Amino acid sequence: TILKRGSAQRKILVVKEITEDIRDRLRRNFMFVSLDDETISALVLQFEMVEYEPGETIIEQGRAGKDEPMYYYMLIDGECDVIKDGKKLPGIFGTLEPGSQFGEQSILFDESKRGATIIASKASAKSNKIVLYQLDGATFRKMMDLKELKKLQTRIKDVIKVFDTLSGVDTKIAGTGTIIRPYEPSRRWLSSSWR
Repeated sequence: TILKRGSAQRKILVVKEITEDIRDRLRRNFMFVSLDDETISALVLQFEMVEYEPGETIIEQGRAGKDEPMYYYMLIDGECDVIKDGKKLPGIFGTLEPGSQFGEQSILFDESKRGATIIASKASAKSNKIVLYQLDGATFRKMMDLKELKKLQTRIKDVIKVFDTLSGVDTKIAGTGTIIRPYEPSRRWLSSSWR
């Protein structure tokens, strides 16, 4: 079933065939690693698949939860550009590829504002769209135990400190977001130009 949302965005309900993919992605993300299987299974069922055309804005810097629903995203197919203060971030921080996840702060903190603009840039060869899974922040917070939510908030603050050091981007907890790439043991974290 495809439901129209806005003029160009299509929302597709997640079907059983992709729930394992979402579950695996959650299990590899530092933020969700401490959650039990029951909670992960419940979260998986809350994700929706969305598609964007190249050039469409997925997230707009400065927008807050009071302005619109806030989502956590997993990029499945295609690429996105990361724009902060009107400029594309340099190097690998400026382009999101499949496997990238973003929007963690917006689902963890009620008052969090989007720290960067994310624009769909390069369509997938399979669908000619940029394909993502999204999880609504309000739904996430309702499902989480308050103690676990506090632990996740502390964890994201610690990760942001490391991200800021590596990327040179100044992230303020109350007002901006982060982009988390899955760690792969064979992948370099720093390019030679950053040393």
